[in-house]
Amino acid sequence: MKASLKNKRDIKIFILYLLRFVGRPLKYHQLHDICVYDGIVASFDFTECLDELVDADNVLRVIDGGEEYYSITAQGERVSKTLSSDLLRSIRETGRRAAVRLLDFSSDGTEVRSDTGDEADDGSCRFSCEITRGKETLMRLEITAASSAEARYMKNSFDSDPEHILRAVYELMTGAERMNGAGADPDVETYRA
Repeated sequence: MKASLKNKRDIKIFILYLLRFVGRPLKYHQLHDICVYDGIVASFDFTECLDELVDADNVLRVIDGGEEYYSITAQGERVSKTLSSDLLRSIRETGRRAAVRLLDFSSDGTEVRSDTGDEADDGSCRFSCEITRGKETLMRLEITAASSAEARYMKNSFDSDPEHILRAVYELMTGAERMNGAGADPDVETYRA
């Protein structure tokens, strides 16, 4: 598949947008894989544009334990906030979905919790789950299940693969119409189904 973004300016904006969306330093291969996912950016173009972003002080490159990590600088954040709306909504959405699909949050301080409540008089039972990273809540969900057995099944499903559940919820929600009709942005978290 040919790369969707060919203009270096657009590729740089896309890289900054994804770093801002993820909100934490990424290893080179993580950032590369997100950007080239689904053919949005060609691998060579990604490498060239990332180096230029580092040279322009929009992206910070840090070597720690032999690994290269990349994060957006304050200047890069300003550029991203100003210019990311220049990218097509479909490109931004594909990039966000790629980030959610490809990032493993098992080693970045992410915590996963789930619980079932007591069975109610009508036999229903509450199931709740939450995924947090530091002070940020990535997902919080509460469902009333028809029975305590169903609530336990939900808990087991969530506990066995919370990343998959988060991805599925994210994909469903980003496919929904935004309240204000504009493209979803990392700074805006309100959706309507």
